Amino acid sequence: MDLTGKTPWRYYDTGSSDAYTNMAMDEVLLKKMRRPDALPILRVYTWSMPSISVGYFQNVMDDFDLTLCKERGLPLVRRLTGGRAVFHDHELTYSMILPGSYPSLPRGLLDSYRYLSRGLLLGLRELGVEPELAALKDMKEGRRGRALKSPNCFASSSWYEMTAGGKKIVGSAQKRTPYGILQEGSILISTLRFRAFSELFRKRPDRMDSGGYREDEYPMTSLTEILRGDCPVDRVKQALLQGFINAYGIHFQKTRITREERRSAYELVDARYGRDSWNLYGKYKLLGEKPEQNRP
Repeated sequence: MDLTGKTPWRYYDTGSSDAYTNMAMDEVLLKKMRRPDALPILRVYTWSMPSISVGYFQNVMDDFDLTLCKERGLPLVRRLTGGRAVFHDHELTYSMILPGSYPSLPRGLLDSYRYLSRGLLLGLRELGVEPELAALKDMKEGRRGRALKSPNCFASSSWYEMTAGGKKIVGSAQKRTPYGILQEGSILISTLRFRAFSELFRKRPDRMDSGGYREDEYPMTSLTEILRGDCPVDRVKQALLQGFINAYGIHFQKTRITREERRSAYELVDARYGRDSWNLYGKYKLLGEKPEQNRP
């Protein structure tokens, strides 16, 4: 099975933006998949300040101490994709966006996760990391324990997410529509400030959130920890790009965001992503489809 055939992919490196613009841009690019000539997209980006993204179905009011979030100046934005909360700080975020009719992509949720993870896996190997995929059997054996109940994405691994040395290093989630698939994920470069993030939760059912882990017991890891030194974000971008080329034989077209796309993203920030009605309650739906999610 080959994802590409003769079809190129577009590669967007959109640099650093605020939380609301980052999520709006993924929606803008997902909407491009409605066009009959739409090409698959790999997008990479970072966050202009430490921020929190929460899953489409997540109960923000129950999970977070919003007063403390505000005191610490941490923007909170709701994603289109499912899953649980992610602290975006020292990391690289990726988006894969494909037409729903793409012929080589498996139709099932878990099969598509597993297949799309090949590019991530080979990208991490380019950096000298030996990652593994969290398999379905691991979930059935209950290895996540009480972390199942945690609102923190990196408290445990879900199906076909990336681990290294038994610890989670990449968290991913999907949005699926009739016309396109959006998969977003966070590749951890450092976990230096994750303890401060865990203090923002109202509920702390797992030992990480309650501060009960020793440093060597944390259920997540990072490139800095594995490689025992700094790992510049540009190096991670290049490794990810090469991993996708190695995995699927992809020919990438490096592409810039157009003025029209940027304007559309800013309109979505005003209409949706910059509003409490969406971020706190999920009340404003522009697309109208209910996404499948990477179950927590």
